[in-house]
Amino acid sequence: KFPGFYNPNEPATMLALIGVVVALLAVIAGWFMTQKKPEKVAAPPPKEDPEPEEKKSKPGKGAAGLAAKKKETKPGSHPNMLCAFKGHTGDVTDFKFAPSGKLAGTVGEDRKVIVWDLKKLPPTQAQNLSPELDHGVALAFSPDDKYVAVAFHRSKDIKVYERKQAKEGARVSFPSGHSRDIIALEWAPGGRYIVVCCDGANDNIR
Repeated sequence: KFPGFYNPNEPATMLALIGVVVALLAVIAGWFMTQKKPEKVAAPPPKEDPEPEEKKSKPGKGAAGLAAKKKETKPGSHPNMLCAFKGHTGDVTDFKFAPSGKLAGTVGEDRKVIVWDLKKLPPTQAQNLSPELDHGVALAFSPDDKYVAVAFHRSKDIKVYERKQAKEGARVSFPSGHSRDIIALEWAPGGRYIVVCCDGANDNIR
């Protein structure tokens, strides 16, 4: 035996060794208890893909879809429009159907007088006149469709054209007697009278 050295056969030494081991284990266990476990972070919910704009704007079926389609009409058109008269480059000042329903006439600020053939749609131009220095504000057809009367803006004159020979100029020209702007022109059903109306307060119909 050597004094001061560990002797496993001595009971006191064994007890001391066991106490040290127990104390060490207690310290280690206490250290583990004080350590916080990392909290689990919940994954964010998956993002929903936004609905494409095309699907949002696309009309559905049924009455709602039909209403949406009607709203998508092009500028200058209408869902119930049958045809369009294209020929003027300025504002149209008057439009009239002929008594037979086979012709129509228009006048405009572009100095054009156009007679339209309505036998087929879209209509075609039967005559296209361009009177000089003045533009028509109103027109009317004779009862037999053979003549077209036009009232002019500046001169306040009424000119009557033979429809099939309109390019040769007016057959008859006479003053309307009005000094104010002419707003309407009508040919009587019997063919003997032409009525002219202006915007004056007195003597506005002749």
